[in-house]
Amino acid sequence: MCLGWVFFNASSFSNAAAILGRLFTGWGTASPLITPLLVLTIIGVIEVQFVPAGALERVQRVFSEQRAGVQAALLGVVLLAITTLGPAGVAPFIYYRF
Repeated sequence: MCLGWVFFNASSFSNAAAILGRLFTGWGTASPLITPLLVLTIIGVIEVQFVPAGALERVQRVFSEQRAGVQAALLGVVLLAITTLGPAGVAPFIYYRF
């Protein structure tokens, strides 16, 4: 499935072949898209998969026991993280060239 997306997104068949070829030959150069923040985000998402059972209920209980100002500040930090880590702009519709 993932390999099929290359052909949807590539501008030509030769471009798609070049992209797929880099899977096997492009290991020597570092991508400028891989930043420390991206690596930390990936590690965090993987760690979330191993949260013990009942942890979400404990976090909800502790959050609900806080004062309204603390809750607002925590929610503000979460929204700031979402806007900082989220993509910039609007992604084009995937079938716009189809």
